[in-house]
Amino acid sequence: MAQPNEREEQNDTVSSKRQQLITSTESPLPSLTFDLIAEILSRLPVKLLLQLQCLGKFWKSLISDPKFAKKHLQSWRHHLMVGCVCSFQ
Repeated sequence: MAQPNEREEQNDTVSSKRQQLITSTESPLPSLTFDLIAEILSRLPVKLLLQLQCLGKFWKSLISDPKFAKKHLQSWRHHLMVGCVCSFQ
């Protein structure tokens, strides 16, 4: 059976290895441009967008922006038109 000092050393070693693993795998999250976020969100249904507004000030300001609303409407019109054309072929 391991002595108390040996256990402490083993625990320190395991803890040290865990910390190394965590810090070595951590990398900063890639950031998306405002335009790319708006493009992605413009493809989502309105109901989901209304829910996303509750995430914070950034999301609320983005989703309630008139330019975004126009982009969203155009995206959905395009989506509907493409869907109609495909169903006739």
